[in-house]
Amino acid sequence: MVIAFAFALAFTACDDKPDPDPTPQTVIYSGTANGITYTLKITENLSRAAYTPQAGDTYVLTAGSKKSAGTVVSYSNGTFTLKPEGSATTFTASVSSSGLTGFTGGITWEGDSTPTTLPTTVTPNTGNPLEGTWLEANGTTMTIAGNTITITSAGGELFGSGTFTVNNNTITVNFTAGEQAGQTFNGTFSLSINGNTLALSIGGEDTTWIKQGSSGGSPAPKFTGVQVYTLDNGAFTAYSGTGTAMDVKGFMSDNYGQYEELGKIGTISGDGKLTFEVPAIADDKLFLVPTEMGGNGAVKFTAVGIQVHNSDDSYLSSLWLHNSSNTDREVHFVYFDRDFSAMGLSVKKGWNYFESNDDDYSQIIFDISSNHKWVIDHGN
Repeated sequence: MVIAFAFALAFTACDDKPDPDPTPQTVIYSGTANGITYTLKITENLSRAAYTPQAGDTYVLTAGSKKSAGTVVSYSNGTFTLKPEGSATTFTASVSSSGLTGFTGGITWEGDSTPTTLPTTVTPNTGNPLEGTWLEANGTTMTIAGNTITITSAGGELFGSGTFTVNNNTITVNFTAGEQAGQTFNGTFSLSINGNTLALSIGGEDTTWIKQGSSGGSPAPKFTGVQVYTLDNGAFTAYSGTGTAMDVKGFMSDNYGQYEELGKIGTISGDGKLTFEVPAIADDKLFLVPTEMGGNGAVKFTAVGIQVHNSDDSYLSSLWLHNSSNTDREVHFVYFDRDFSAMGLSVKKGWNYFESNDDDYSQIIFDISSNHKWVIDHGN
């Protein structure tokens, strides 16, 4: 299996005067593998002035929804030796001027109980993940080529064109032409797992952009051996299981009364670990998007819910994926049969993940990461 990685390297410049409140400097290597984003972030230990990655720094390694965090044991000749939190075992990550080149050893991702072997050979890719043409729900088009950016309204007016710079997930845009000529904007961005959806927060506005010519939304929901939790007054407690495996079943719905069973799609082990995968869904099983959701009589979709059943097939509980930093927010899995824009959201054909917010509206999320926890509510 060939795994290709895009590479981003970001340094914060230093002058000769000490900063009374310094910001930790970072080196970031990130990219994709089989539709999953991998990112290795090394963060400076502020006990020294000049920055080169070395022992005492911290690291965060992510692979799509998986995460490992810990410390840098050593750095020599392009090889990091890394030690995950709570582990006595180290692994290595090798890098070059082009990006990640491979790993040795394995790690146990946060929330998992079994180790995963990391790929020994990695092929770096230096492409710019923001490059391309992007479309926002109101018809505005953004074109990025190299370090240049052009934004045009749906009516064809030039909002602005100029150049931009990126440092980690922050972006600075300098417009030299158009309505915003002479203006500079600072903001942040995040990309979906497959790089086809861009969330941009800049100039006081939050917008979502869909990459044109891209091939589908996020991968179908799939989880292997992840810890299940109970939730009580905002506090998560690891679910110890019943001692007997339970069936996980799925169902499809349009949220307006139409319903279709998916049957068994996974299990919760006797010790409380969840494994499931949503199967491929035939187009004739999808529902028309209701007019209440902006449907036009052509676009079809389905929302998927998940339930737990005892060994005698009796219903036990629903399963919900919660944002652990805001337990009122739940993640919903929704599949569309084509690109669709309505109600302030722009989605691609395929799977899309939505997180409800405090106002009962939804926003697209781009990584089901370690801050999301599966909750079994036991009907409470």
